[in-house]
Parts: sequence; C-alpha cells; structure tokens
Amino acid sequence: MKSVQLLLYLLLVISQATFSQENALPRSVAVFCASSDKINPLYLQAARDVGRLCAENNMVILFGGANSGMMGAMADAALAAGGTLKGFLPEAGRIWNVDHKEIQEMNWVQSVYERLREFDEADAFIVLPGGIGTFHEALNVMAPKQYGIHAKPIIFVNVGGFFNNFLTFLEGLVLENTLKREHLNLVTVVSSVDEMINALQKQSDGFLTHEWWRI
Repeated sequence: MKSVQLLLYLLLVISQATFSQENALPRSVAVFCASSDKINPLYLQAARDVGRLCAENNMVILFGGANSGMMGAMADAALAAGGTLKGFLPEAGRIWNVDHKEIQEMNWVQSVYERLREFDEADAFIVLPGGIGTFHEALNVMAPKQYGIHAKPIIFVNVGGFFNNFLTFLEGLVLENTLKREHLNLVTVVSSVDEMINALQKQSDGFLTHEWWRI
C-alpha cells in the first residue's frame, strides 16, 4: 500500500510540475505581489527584476492583472523583455479601471476564488511583498502543498527583509505545536531575485518531506 502511495505521489509531481528541458525552469509562474503605488521603491525594483528575468527565461507569468504598483512594474518590465503575461481580475474591478491594457491576455473572473483557481495552474509560485491579497494567494498554495496535493515550488523573495515578521510568525506556530517544523520546508525563502532563479532551477523546496506521504 505504501509503495502505491509513493508511486501515485511521484506521478503527481511529474504531472503537475512541468519544466523546460533546456534550463530546468518552470514554463509558467504565478507571481503574487502588491498593487499599491505607495510602496518602497526597493520592492518596485524587485518586481521589475522578477518580470524581466521571467521573460528572459521564457516563463509565462500569471498575475493579478493590475496596472499599478508592483503588479504594473513587473508587467511592464516583462513586456519590455519580450515576456508573456496572463492577468486575472475579478469583474468587480472593472469600475476601477486598473486592468493592464498591454498584456497579451486579460481574464475577467467572477471572484477572487476563481482567480485563485487560475493561479493554481502555474508550475511554480513567486511571492513578493504585498498585503492581505498577496498573503491570501500565498497561503492558498501553501496549504494544499502541506497535504501533498501538489509539489510545486513556492518561492518567497524576502527583499529588504519584508517577510521576516511572517517567518517569525511561522516559527511561533511551530513552538505552539500548531505547525510541524518540517512544514517550514513548504516554501523556499531567498533574499534576492537572482537567488529566486537559482531556487527554481534547484527545485530544493521540500519535495517528499510531508508526513502525509511519508513511507
């Protein structure tokens, strides 16, 4: 029975993480980040670097579709580097006129929950500084990975130490015995965008470490 579980899990990994044979990078990434314009310029530059590097490495970008803040900065940089982007915005956002007009594909969805389902289709997830929406998106991919539903990379780009408090919070959950220490390996934390690319290539973010699938 355990052998069957392992076989099924390996098949799941192979089917859900589709990587380019040329550079071992995912073909698509979902990028979660802020849409606010009132944000640290350091974070905006990180978003531009993510957009540029994803484009240069032929990774299709799935994102929230906004033309402002880090979303807009990332999209503009990706487009300038010849990248492909797919945006997903809830219908309620039409009245705000915040949709990015230059990306190749804009999808209007009925709710944030439908948008999350669309993001699930990406081969990897990149988390940049953001607010409630960004953390909602990040936790939405962390929880299924904990249960072994997917084994895709989740990369937190901790530029400027933005996620330090969040990481301390997770450590606190471990101390309170509401989170297993091994589940800290669900995500990979890097301090720069260049490290993000290396992390994606290495794929060293906790595959086969979950109690759920332990043999």
